[in-house]
Order: sequence, then C-alpha cells, then structure tokens
Amino acid sequence: MSDGNQSPGTALGRPPVTVIGLGPMGRAMAASLLRAGHPVTVWNRTVGCADELQSLTAIPSMIGDGLDLARSLEAGEHPGHLSTARMMGATANHIVRTSEKAGVDTRLPAAVEAHYDQAIAAGRGTENWTVLYELLKAGG
Repeated sequence: MSDGNQSPGTALGRPPVTVIGLGPMGRAMAASLLRAGHPVTVWNRTVGCADELQSLTAIPSMIGDGLDLARSLEAGEHPGHLSTARMMGATANHIVRTSEKAGVDTRLPAAVEAHYDQAIAAGRGTENWTVLYELLKAGG
C-alpha cells in the first residue's frame, strides 16, 4: 500500500537497490532495475555517468567530473586516496564467491578478480586500484 511518499518501485513492493560504480555494467544494471520498478540509488566518482540514468528518474549526481583522475591515469600517476588493488581484489573475490553460491554467472566478476590478482602478484597490491589501467595498457 502506498502512502503517496514512496517511490513507484517501493509502492510495487520492489526492494530498493544501490549500484556502486556506473561503468558500462553498472549503468546497464541500474537502468534495468529502474525499468523494473526498483527504487535505485547510485554512487560513482564521476558525475557524467549518472546523466543517462537521470533521464529515467531523478538520481542525484554525487561527485566531480573525473577529469583530474583521467589526467592522472594518462600521466601514469595513481592517486593513493582511493581503494587499493588488494582491497578491491578482496571485494571482487567476495562478489565471485557470493555469485557462485547464488548460482549467478561468475564470468565477468571472475575476469575482474583475475586482473586484481595479477596486480597483487606483480607486487602492486598496495597501490591504488587504478594501477589496473597500467596493467591493461601493457596487455595484461
């Protein structure tokens, strides 16, 4: 039963979902969830990624445009104030294991986990997760 203050998804009894990261996969998931009537909250470091979704619903933009990060990556600099490759690798591992238990296809998260494992094996686990950019550029 809707009291008029709930979002349409909540009124339909659909559980709210938060999507962290609005790269191609995150945007697609958030858009699908919105179309299915779920109340969706998003978080992303760059504002522009949420623009496409704002046409589906009013999603607040939370962070800067990402140009500074892009410039740093292109210069081979990896800011240390973001998550480390080791921490993000642990997160990826958790997603893979949880997906396995839930019977969800693990090919994509396993591929992401493999990149973090490669960074850690190369001795770069304490660096910012953006070190993956260097490894991918090098063909890794």
